[in-house]
Amino acid sequence: PKLASPLGRTILGPESIIRSLNQDDLRAYIAEHYKPHRMVVVCTGDIKHEEVMSIAEANFGRLAADPAGKSSLDYVCETPSYFIGSEVRVRNDDQPLAHFAMSFESCGWAHPDSPAFMVLQSLIGSFDGRHSVMKNSGNRLTAALADTPDCQSASTFSTTYTDTGLFGVYAIAKPGNLDDIVHSVLDAMIRPCFKVDSGELHRAKTALKVSMLSMLDGTTAEAEEIGRQMLAYGRRIPTVEMFARIDAVDEDAIKRIANNYFYDRELAVASIGPVHSLPDYNWMRRRTFWNSY
Repeated sequence: PKLASPLGRTILGPESIIRSLNQDDLRAYIAEHYKPHRMVVVCTGDIKHEEVMSIAEANFGRLAADPAGKSSLDYVCETPSYFIGSEVRVRNDDQPLAHFAMSFESCGWAHPDSPAFMVLQSLIGSFDGRHSVMKNSGNRLTAALADTPDCQSASTFSTTYTDTGLFGVYAIAKPGNLDDIVHSVLDAMIRPCFKVDSGELHRAKTALKVSMLSMLDGTTAEAEEIGRQMLAYGRRIPTVEMFARIDAVDEDAIKRIANNYFYDRELAVASIGPVHSLPDYNWMRRRTFWNSY
């Protein structure tokens, strides 16, 4: 979806470049990117600030500051990413299950719409066919997929970068009823443009808060969260503040971002496996809007 831009490249790079790398290339890369202004030192637990400063100075004090060094935002401005509606389909009928993902362009980490996307991800939810209780779920997507044959699992994802992001659903299913599964997924993503149930929204925000707290179950996870926030926001966001941002997301906020980012917008589709019954791109694109409203 980010063709002809840095986000459109593979994470590891093509095999030809990997095989051509030498020691000088690695040294040049480290010298360019591993600089003090792009580093975060995080410590959690029973620590003393003076001791941490002493250890950091001993290990990183020799790194010279670079006033002209580029930040991640500088690199983004030099080579911005552009979302392009597209589809990549790799058909392999020898595989037992089809894997596919559909996504729309979303926003970056520090964008004001970011908390609303977090709530929307929780609102749309996920599905796991191994659990029979899914049929009794209050979540619309979960209940719909529970009544759809052959769907194994589906999960909503929100991948966020500095200036952009991807919001969508990844699903795994047997090849028989992929069109019905895609219809249910797109219905769940476009419905918030017009209808947001207050009870479902309250449950989604509560589930999001519980998930955020459960992930901070130790000093390692907490240190990782602090480091991520320092790089994304430039400061540590207290849990109380983050919960206040989540509580501020109401029905109108969900409708606004759904209309701005999903309604009648291009989407990116990637699939692999026995995907012969997966609808084509135009079929999906036509279902990004409802003529009944």
